[in-house]
Amino acid sequence: MRKVSSTPSEQTDHVEMAMSRRVEELDAELSRDFSLPRDTEAGAQRTVSRLGHFASVMSKWTDAFVELELGTGATIASCVADELAGRSQLLEEIKRFDASLITGPMCEERQYWTPIGRSALSGEAPTEGRFIVPHTERAAAVKPFEFGLYTSTANAAGVSMWRAFLGPGGSLRLPLPRYTWMLEIDKEITVAEIGSATAWVNFVSSHPRVVGECVFPDWSDIAQSVDAVHFTLPAIAAAQGFCFRTSLGIIPAAFWDVETTFWLRWCFSHAHGVESASV
Repeated sequence: MRKVSSTPSEQTDHVEMAMSRRVEELDAELSRDFSLPRDTEAGAQRTVSRLGHFASVMSKWTDAFVELELGTGATIASCVADELAGRSQLLEEIKRFDASLITGPMCEERQYWTPIGRSALSGEAPTEGRFIVPHTERAAAVKPFEFGLYTSTANAAGVSMWRAFLGPGGSLRLPLPRYTWMLEIDKEITVAEIGSATAWVNFVSSHPRVVGECVFPDWSDIAQSVDAVHFTLPAIAAAQGFCFRTSLGIIPAAFWDVETTFWLRWCFSHAHGVESASV
């Protein structure tokens, strides 16, 4: 087991070193192929593997892993996290071919839903009747699973980051069947863009739900002003697994893993099946 530093300054150094190591792990994918794609189509296909690699690296940073490596409640200054994540060459390459995944805004025409669990087994399309809106009676959560809907943006090759992570034939953790749906937005929408760890801290601080010493997003309040919240790759690279201190308390660690749009309202007219993989 890794020994976690005991003094605040040593702990800060240790967390920043871990963040730098994360960037190195993200960029390791680039060292395997020095050739650059010469056209948009080739770049889009290359990006699929880049997205899968990003998700694979980030998925390692679970709460158990962070606690083992850095101790409980590892914190980092959001500006430092953003500066370190901003050094990633992988993010720069993805930006060349799919800028919306890096800088936003969310691409409305390419929102894909790939369910897991019971929805994946049934092969049922998402419907408004099954959509659960946030309300204050729900337990406070940084990333809720009891309401809302999560989508991931398909890249130019038609593969979303979540789907790229699962792989063409599913994964050992999440076996087949696998269904993917493209959701058609039927109204003008308002989307909050989270493009950095600092943006995440400011967003939560603007819609706080304080529970003890912790500050959570007040999703019910957020739903009054926006339809969805879009988390870009730089925000995830900088914030995944880290807590952030604010004047109201500590924002607990979030684990978004992949580029994500979290829908707080049902904004869709149709769900078009784009993949059905059962064997």
